[in-house]
Amino acid sequence: MATPFDRRILWVHWKGDAVAETSITQMGQSIKRDTPNVAGVVVKTSNGAAWQGDLGDKTALTVKGTDDIKRWVDDLGAQGLETHLWCVVTGNNIPVEAQLIVQACNVAGVKSMVLDVEGGAAYFGGRQAEDARNLITRVRSGISSDFHLGLNLDARGSHPASIHVQEWIPYVQSLHPMVYHWEFGGGRNGPDAYLDDAFGVLVRYGLPIVPMLQTYPNPTNPVNPIPEEEVYKAGEYSFNKGAVGITLFRYGRESSAAAALAGTRRIDAKKQRTLAQPVTRLFRTTAASLRLRSQPTTQNTAVITVLATGTQVEGNSESRTEADSYVWWKINQGWAAQERIDKTQSLMVEITPNAPPYGLVTLSNTPDNGGDGPSDPVIQQKSFRVVTNSLNVRSQPELQSQYLLPISLSRGDIITVDADAWVEKNGYIWWNHGPGWSAEYAVSSGVRLMEDLTPEIPRKDPLPTDNPDGTPTPDPTPTPEPTVPNKLFRVTAASLNVRATPGISQSTVGSLKANAEITVKADAWRELDNYVWWQHGQGWSAERTIDGRTIFMQDLTPNVPRVNPDAPTTPTPTPTPTPTPVEGFDPIPAGTIRFQVVALGIRVRSAPDTSAPQVGTLIQGTWLNIDTKAAGVRAEADGYVWWRHATGWSAERSIDGRTVFMLDVGSLPMLGTLLQRLPVRIEDTDWIQYYGNTGFAYRNGRANSYPAFSQGLHSGLDFGKFTSRRDDPSVFAAVNGLFDGKGSKYGPNRVDVRVGNYRIIYGHIGKPASLPRNQPVTPDSVMGTVEFSQIHLHFEIRYKETYIINPLLMMPQNLVEQFIGKFPPSETEFVKTGNWNQWLKPFDQPIIRLGGEVVGPTA
Repeated sequence: MATPFDRRILWVHWKGDAVAETSITQMGQSIKRDTPNVAGVVVKTSNGAAWQGDLGDKTALTVKGTDDIKRWVDDLGAQGLETHLWCVVTGNNIPVEAQLIVQACNVAGVKSMVLDVEGGAAYFGGRQAEDARNLITRVRSGISSDFHLGLNLDARGSHPASIHVQEWIPYVQSLHPMVYHWEFGGGRNGPDAYLDDAFGVLVRYGLPIVPMLQTYPNPTNPVNPIPEEEVYKAGEYSFNKGAVGITLFRYGRESSAAAALAGTRRIDAKKQRTLAQPVTRLFRTTAASLRLRSQPTTQNTAVITVLATGTQVEGNSESRTEADSYVWWKINQGWAAQERIDKTQSLMVEITPNAPPYGLVTLSNTPDNGGDGPSDPVIQQKSFRVVTNSLNVRSQPELQSQYLLPISLSRGDIITVDADAWVEKNGYIWWNHGPGWSAEYAVSSGVRLMEDLTPEIPRKDPLPTDNPDGTPTPDPTPTPEPTVPNKLFRVTAASLNVRATPGISQSTVGSLKANAEITVKADAWRELDNYVWWQHGQGWSAERTIDGRTIFMQDLTPNVPRVNPDAPTTPTPTPTPTPTPVEGFDPIPAGTIRFQVVALGIRVRSAPDTSAPQVGTLIQGTWLNIDTKAAGVRAEADGYVWWRHATGWSAERSIDGRTVFMLDVGSLPMLGTLLQRLPVRIEDTDWIQYYGNTGFAYRNGRANSYPAFSQGLHSGLDFGKFTSRRDDPSVFAAVNGLFDGKGSKYGPNRVDVRVGNYRIIYGHIGKPASLPRNQPVTPDSVMGTVEFSQIHLHFEIRYKETYIINPLLMMPQNLVEQFIGKFPPSETEFVKTGNWNQWLKPFDQPIIRLGGEVVGPTA
């Protein structure tokens, strides 16, 4: 993997107050004079949600925005130096922090951005995995797909786990371990052992390694600079270990004193290093205890002894063996396991001196071609700002739900794309922006989802559309559809083995990382050793256990059935029926906020003022569409956020958000996409009960305690079967989420799944799933059955443990059509009386407040 750090030595710049120079140009001249082998500078741009310059800095060397970063690019470039960037990530204000990073990365001429992610209160300490995922996906969504991100971390001990390193790895292209050996060793130890450990820990991730080395004095003795020899040894040993490049922390005053400069000048990043394969390889144990066995297997083999954490052992360099899912080495006393083949567990790290870790491609061992090779033609870039509340990101420019990715863009997010990275499909203009595709606008209606911030830069056609004489190029002859359809899977395991043939005893030929997607033929599957296996480009991998209790890959195409591998002919595809519009299932127009009143009732006033005259009342369940493009529709006054609608002004919420009167339905996460399938197959469902103001709730709600928790309304969808049927249809999770145990209500059995702030409840089921809490489930995971005595599944969706949401709102239109198409509501489905004439359609039902006051016809 080529990187912007290949064969480069770079100085790290912290802030202007830390250097003696008074301008960028002067600093660049000093670097070129004192360390001519240095290729550039890594400049700090932000600290959390603040620009670095906001924390105090020399004006001439400050970074308070993108204009300052461009000055660094231009002024360093004039001295023949590259500009790379770095920032400290805290997660205290993720939207703002991500936006600063995105803006910095999008400055023309910047080579890379290194994210400094550390534990501790002043850094990323105490943050959760979802915080890391939220921040890095926002960043990656806003920058070019080929822009290089690095991860700067402390690789010692529990530090990688404390920052949730597994969340950052899929989105970065290099690892930058902090190896400050002079500080770590108290000014007594050399760099070898610390670099051995860093490489041994990080090699499992398969990314290029760029150590950040120390030039600053030991903080316990800041007067004496780090010795020249220590700077030189650290740089040389890094390249010998397989580093593609190095960075030096940091430039300025005592940190780049004469000794540090002399040591830096001696490091040769360009020379070819030829290293002989060592006869022995050294390892240090990291497991709490490590068993040595008589043979490289865990099956029926004697344990010779047990090694304690930190024990150093020697292994024969030719003894490496893969067996029973582990990598084994022959050492003096017996066989020791180094790690799992899928790299999900490490028991020893390699510390062999003067040798790259096993299997790591060493850039410094390959000849220097004298440059980076021919460059591709420059493609201009465009920028867009999201103008809708939430914008989906998809793996393909397709509207089908199976292509949805588990991330989305929010109003105000900015993405940068190549001007030719677009396509027109399904009636939309789509742009590819790194994680996937998002729609800019609808071609027919002109409704915009993203605002073009660079209208002066035209779209560049991906392919020529006209002949030289101006006549349209005829469409190519359509390629016949494959006789067997394709299916798409995404890896949900941390790492998934690829085997030469299906079977757990077959040889491993590689692995797939988490979130990797594979495309397979619908007939390329086998069931063997209690697993369902699929053949893909690299070999065979297991999708799940046959009973569906353990999932390794998520099926992104559940509507594409498996095809019998032994079928003599391909079944004739069934024509897709023309979708029937569903009344009430309307998309929210761009620029519109759709509120629903969730308080029992709220006042309508003549002005956004609690003392203004009351001119009406809105009851719970009332829908309001507000055009945000109109002038003067929003106000903040008297501690509330107000909106102007057709009859006056009403308060949405208190400014601090603690009291909510109206819910912005359009901003609900995964609206219309949460469910990837129906929880019970439509063909297995004989009858249903809708959500909300149903006849059953009106007649029997009090007997079933509906007033106590669901405001007297039916809180979910029921999927029922006739008692004459003796089979027990499966209940599927229908979502991607985490198993959350078994509940006490909705007997005889209930299980729950969490998806972000949503709780999905599966009630009245038989044979409930018994999974570890927080184990991932996919839409096809079996949660239980529609068992005989209760004859139905109660399917309920709760939001933030406060609201109960109509499940129809969380389904894509094709699932809504299936459900309502087979079970259209009868005239008596929703209750209408002499005193009640509301909530009479599937989609106009109110959002229920858990434990709120009774509403509707039973109130």
